[in-house]
Amino acid sequence: MPITSEYLFEKDLKFSNQANLKDPLSRQLLRETEYCKAYFGKEYTDYSLVLIDQEIKCPIGVVIAAKMNASLSSNFGGVLPIWLNNEQPSKKLVSAAIEAIEGLAKTLKITDIRFTEKPPQNTLSELGNQLLARNYAPHLNLRAVVDLEESEQQIKSKIRKSYKSLINWSRNNFVISTFSINKPISPEGWRSFINLHRVAAGRVTRSKASWMIQRNQVNEGLAELLVAHDDHDRLVSAAFCRDIDDTTYYSVAASDRSMFDKPLGHALIQEAILTAKARGQRYFDLGEAFSSSDEIKLSQIAMFKRGFCRYPTMQITWGSV
Repeated sequence: MPITSEYLFEKDLKFSNQANLKDPLSRQLLRETEYCKAYFGKEYTDYSLVLIDQEIKCPIGVVIAAKMNASLSSNFGGVLPIWLNNEQPSKKLVSAAIEAIEGLAKTLKITDIRFTEKPPQNTLSELGNQLLARNYAPHLNLRAVVDLEESEQQIKSKIRKSYKSLINWSRNNFVISTFSINKPISPEGWRSFINLHRVAAGRVTRSKASWMIQRNQVNEGLAELLVAHDDHDRLVSAAFCRDIDDTTYYSVAASDRSMFDKPLGHALIQEAILTAKARGQRYFDLGEAFSSSDEIKLSQIAMFKRGFCRYPTMQITWGSV
């Protein structure tokens, strides 16, 4: 089967003629690209590709890719392939994806190419095997990933035991609400989330445009915002989680630092995990489960995330240099 590739987007983020992707993936990719452009600015140039089976004139894969500084990578830590309607992609499809990215890198005169895959990865995938054969270097990452195909009881049983009383305390003392397409977040509610994040961070961390795109993701059903209010109706914690294909990513969170002696985020994350499962998602990715940074805060965040899954999941990022 002849497989060709073309850019996923044309100018002004319009989908190319052959990028006939099904919803919600098409809207997820559009909003993700809009967000990255707003967040990273000139450091980010999207070069995502769509892989097309010319025999049936149908897209069979998407490769999320961008020029980020001097690398060909993406917001996911590497060029990320998404195989459409195919859990086990053929060797030919994987080879076509790699060759398309390497050809793109050559055109852009980039030597630093990074590939990644969605976890979990217990053994090398077809992509990993082919990259290894091409002398790409593997770099192991550990991520806190929840398997949403397990039952709710199994998911809850793998949460750290010490968290269970904290989750119960939060549910008994806070009002937890979830906003998405069936319950849109108001402009005032979204501003409260932004302000909570600003106060917690001690500064404005990014552009207004990037925040607006995330609000659109929530109200279009591409993400969820979970919030906790105390009995004085004061916002004390919030978490934003977005969907990309079958995986939900824990993306942004903020809590009232004056209440750090209370379990602010535990119940929100458990609720986010369970609502992602109810939506039919396959994985819930909380992010890195290990930090090599000397900053104590990052190590504490990683340890906190590990508490929602019994064992961290391996993820390999492949580098050409």
